[in-house]
Amino acid sequence: MLISMLVIALAAAVIGGATMAWFTDSAGPEDVTFTAGTLEITVKGSGVSVDNDGNLIIDFGDVSNMAPGDLTDPVTIKVTNTGSLDIGLFRKFTASGELAKVLKPYNLVVHDWSGKWNMVKNGVVKIDSAPANMNELCNWPDQVEAPNTDGWFGIALGTEDGVNDFYNTTLQFQFDKLAGNEYQGQGAVLKIEFKATQKNEEAIKALMGEDYPWAKMIADEDRPVDEG
Repeated sequence: MLISMLVIALAAAVIGGATMAWFTDSAGPEDVTFTAGTLEITVKGSGVSVDNDGNLIIDFGDVSNMAPGDLTDPVTIKVTNTGSLDIGLFRKFTASGELAKVLKPYNLVVHDWSGKWNMVKNGVVKIDSAPANMNELCNWPDQVEAPNTDGWFGIALGTEDGVNDFYNTTLQFQFDKLAGNEYQGQGAVLKIEFKATQKNEEAIKALMGEDYPWAKMIADEDRPVDEG
């Protein structure tokens, strides 16, 4: 699992092609500064890559050779808005492989400008809306008050000259103690995907779809001061 820390800064051109039109009509993949400002995020974590759709992916790696009850190492991913404009940041968990069926969130902490939340602590769900298993994690927060998000959670982030510019997630998984021998030698690939756009309703809908339920809320969000 993650051992070293890698820092990578990505401009809008590689975060999501659909977002480029909000800054310039002729932005290439090497462009960083746009006429309306810079859209840029910095991610700390290992296994960082960009998929064919321009989304940032953080790969937790292949989780294998685990026994029932074993814990993965805790992994912390911190995303910071290092650009000059407020952004809407969107996050999604994905999992594949047979072992994913019996991996459960053991510790899940979400820390952003609004506070630090221990969603799951030592295998116990502390907040009702928190995911109790891998399926719920990959669809989180669809099972709560905002359906039709396809697992994409959104939040507004301020700029680096402010204090509300970060989203921080810590995750640790446990191999279900009741898992049978059929999972012996199996593995799982766990990922967090991120993408971002300008913090306005039209840009968010262009990126996430017209029916994304949080577009207006994120666009209108006024963040309190919290130095996190």
